[in-house]
Amino acid sequence: MFVACAPKENNVVPADVISQETMQQILTDMHLAEAMAARNQESADTVAARALGYYEKIYTKYKITESEFMKSYDFYTQHPVLLDSIYSKMIDELSIKEAFLRK
Repeated sequence: MFVACAPKENNVVPADVISQETMQQILTDMHLAEAMAARNQESADTVAARALGYYEKIYTKYKITESEFMKSYDFYTQHPVLLDSIYSKMIDELSIKEAFLRK
């Protein structure tokens, strides 16, 4: 009964927001970049600086700005159903990559 009264989440992605597929690819690259940045036992500041450098390369790869990424990420955090779908696909992709590397 309460479910019927709850507002429905509008899951339409506006034109000025990065598509779900592209956002999933960007986030996958970012998680891999974070893992690469942290692979050596270094200070948190060093790891963070290295990750930021990788992020800049990711923005260039996808022809976006940090501002465009953050605007899109903010949109998806406000739409958890969409964000959950993005992260589920990202986990699937990373699992496939991991399985391939373990062969």
